[in-house]
Amino acid sequence: MNKSKSTQFQKGQSGNPAGRPVGSRNKLSEDFLSDFCAAWSKFGTEALEYMAQHEPVKLVQAAVQILPKDFQVHVDADQVQWVINAAPVLSSDDWFKQAKEETS
Repeated sequence: MNKSKSTQFQKGQSGNPAGRPVGSRNKLSEDFLSDFCAAWSKFGTEALEYMAQHEPVKLVQAAVQILPKDFQVHVDADQVQWVINAAPVLSSDDWFKQAKEETS
């Protein structure tokens, strides 16, 4: 049997030749991230402290979810070096120094 496959559009022809308006998909994401950043700036530290005290399991789950898939920790006698995607990021000393500077 020779069945001809009938489709609404010819091969290579789009149902929406004008396409999606530029930036329309990203607008919601940009707005959400902007609002999220504003809320995080205002409440982030307090939210983490609350989670650590009242919902520690959820805090650890959230931390694990944001870690990159290729995550390694190298421990030497003097320091811990964090490696993400095989590229060194910060030693533990540098990380703590940077974190202290950011909170001061």
